Amino acid sequence: MIRFLIPFTLLFISIPVFAKIDCNKHKIYCKIKSLKPKMPYKEAMNLSNVVNRHSKGKGDNPMLAIAIAMQETGLRKISRSQKIIQFSEECGREGCLETWAVVKGVTDVCMFQFHVQTILNYDIDPIKLKNDINYCVTWHFKLMRIKKKQCKSLGSKSWSCYHSSSKVLREQYVELVERYL
Repeated sequence: MIRFLIPFTLLFISIPVFAKIDCNKHKIYCKIKSLKPKMPYKEAMNLSNVVNRHSKGKGDNPMLAIAIAMQETGLRKISRSQKIIQFSEECGREGCLETWAVVKGVTDVCMFQFHVQTILNYDIDPIKLKNDINYCVTWHFKLMRIKKKQCKSLGSKSWSCYHSSSKVLREQYVELVERYL
């Protein structure tokens, strides 16, 4: 009898939490949960609140931000790593010897996957970007506004410059992101 009581209790507790959410009021939260149903309530609501706060009153589309994060990382706080070859020169009394080693390095950070070159160009703190969702979302919207200005000739798709300056890559990215809108 106890075996059945525990699953029933867990089921009873988890269903009403989601059922109480008014999706007319919490549209971003409901979008997040529709894309990633297993995301814990607190994490989804926090992301929803942060995205809402940073998009409000500035003409930014919060659903587009969620769609981009879904495309980039599946709404996860991850950093993308790559193996690279690092060359070096070791010099001693007998001259210099060129060596190499395979090293693993992070190339893209936070759920919006900011590339290392973007992080350097805009002097973004990579530690905060990796660990602070508020900082990550803040920079997403800052960069989105910058890129939209740079590509305003693209009209409603100016946001695609966020991903690439290449027309072909932008068009592919638009298709990938719009699946989640």
